[in-house]
Amino acid sequence: VSQSRYIKNLIAQKVVSAGMTRRCLFITCKPSEASVPFPTVTTAQQKARANCMGHAHNLKEVCGEFQWTSEAKREYETWYHSNTARRNKETNPILQQFLRTKPELVIKLAMLFQLANYDISLVLNVDAVTNAIREVTAVEMGGPALFEGTGRNPLSAASPDRTPSIFRGRATTFPFYASKTG
Repeated sequence: VSQSRYIKNLIAQKVVSAGMTRRCLFITCKPSEASVPFPTVTTAQQKARANCMGHAHNLKEVCGEFQWTSEAKREYETWYHSNTARRNKETNPILQQFLRTKPELVIKLAMLFQLANYDISLVLNVDAVTNAIREVTAVEMGGPALFEGTGRNPLSAASPDRTPSIFRGRATTFPFYASKTG
């Protein structure tokens, strides 16, 4: 089955939407082993929320076009060419489609990283681009397992060899957080 026919089939079955898959980063995690029947919000969490809300309020005033530093542009361009070469060699249609849209995800995430700084700037720096590449690549590691059981065939997951690896416990490298250094 060709990649485009495969994706069109999933869309026709309303398993996924093309818009959703281009706008979402799917992040999975291992559940916590701690048992907390009544979680409480700590003082540090309250302060962090207040800081986030204050920063979000400041972001409401920001508008304009993002620019690139020359270092960020070089980093992205080098990565872009390697991603394209990798995509052209990829045989998994799901991963190939992800690699096709990965540059857009990297740019979107780099913009978010840039805006997350308290010194708000519409200039993408090399740290924002490098961090975005790293985080999107980490999410990519769990991508094939995410959609391997999609479809409407009720018998598709009935046999052990058809059970998605995420449920068999083989998917162990999923990222479960987005980190910001500094």
